[in-house]
Amino acid sequence: MARPTKSGLAYFNIDTDRYQDTRIKRLKHKHGLAGMAVYDYLLCEIYRDKGFFIKWDEDAAFAVTDYFDVEESTVAEIVNYCGELGLFNKDFLAKGKLTSKSIQERYMLICKNAKRKDAEKLIPEEMNLIPEETELTPKETPITPEVTTQSKVNQSIENEIEKKENEIKGEGEKRKMRPLVFMSGLEEEELANEYSLVDRDWMYDTLNNYKLAKGVEYKSDYGAICKWVKKALQEDKDEREKRCEEKEDKIEAAMRAGQSAIDYFKNLKSNSPPPNQNNVFRL
Repeated sequence: MARPTKSGLAYFNIDTDRYQDTRIKRLKHKHGLAGMAVYDYLLCEIYRDKGFFIKWDEDAAFAVTDYFDVEESTVAEIVNYCGELGLFNKDFLAKGKLTSKSIQERYMLICKNAKRKDAEKLIPEEMNLIPEETELTPKETPITPEVTTQSKVNQSIENEIEKKENEIKGEGEKRKMRPLVFMSGLEEEELANEYSLVDRDWMYDTLNNYKLAKGVEYKSDYGAICKWVKKALQEDKDEREKRCEEKEDKIEAAMRAGQSAIDYFKNLKSNSPPPNQNNVFRL
């Protein structure tokens, strides 16, 4: 009797620039190292088990909880946030399945490189997130491999030159930092050189909330940040610092008052008359 075909993988490749992905940065910022650990653990389970997805239920959540010794509610929050970020497909997450377009693409590429039979049929149609026009391996053509490779290299060089020119002009492709806030790569880099990730997140949130509340649009979100959001950030920092100083002053005043009370009772005790030998108070 033939063994059932194993769909899982023994390994999967990881991009070296994954930690530059804004989604990964947001996961780390919101949930710390626990968020990163849970996400990486689930990726390993996906590729190890089915290869392109796993069922997400109480048992799967408990396995993560048991491994890292964290609360199930924390694991659930991390997974739901991964869905919001797009690290997992939100629609399938609602159906109790963890997968994504990038997970499926990487899975298919590894299967084709390993020359698995009928690799294109491994993912059921109802779960397939890869567009039909996407080709993970080039089709055979009469053109020689040398010409094909050189053409790809030339096209890659041209694309890179065009990208750099656009960045220099400040016209690079805008990325969504928040639902209503968009920045080019060059603009992100300028802010990153001047502000921490926490400060940048504060500015993006502030601008997004303002645009949502007021219904306004800016020709350049980066220009709006430079015009007034930076100033608002500094004012917020100053206000928080002021409140912190006031709190510290109150704590110090309370400590001084407490020490004065302690000193008073110590002095009172040292100056009190000795007790009567017969334990009878003299009137």
